[in-house]
Amino acid sequence: MFEKLRIRIQLIGLKGLKTAGFSRNGLRVSIGEESSREQIREFLQTLPSKFELSFFDYFHPQISDPGAYVSIQKMDNGFACMLANHGWSAEWKMMELEDLADYIYKNRQHTSDYFEIRPKVKDAVIGRRY
Repeated sequence: MFEKLRIRIQLIGLKGLKTAGFSRNGLRVSIGEESSREQIREFLQTLPSKFELSFFDYFHPQISDPGAYVSIQKMDNGFACMLANHGWSAEWKMMELEDLADYIYKNRQHTSDYFEIRPKVKDAVIGRRY
């Protein structure tokens, strides 16, 4: 399953976007410095609906552990986004494509080895945690 996904991503041919091997849970994707917001938007539009994208938000402020782990799922009307870290999680919220591309663009240099595409555990429900 992940091999087909890897090939599909490679065929997109976006500058700075590369598959970076497999993890236990999914396919790692490297989004390099040379990637533009437009290329990240194109990548997000090809995200299969049965998968989710996860990465670490280096900038999310916290009192204890800095940052937050981000899960993204493609929905019919946009993208669902949830943040979590040790001992807490936020509710799923809708995010527009443009805002999500900016969010990833901002974090790409700090999480170059942590963008991962993996099968959904559960479908996102806006306003709920899981």
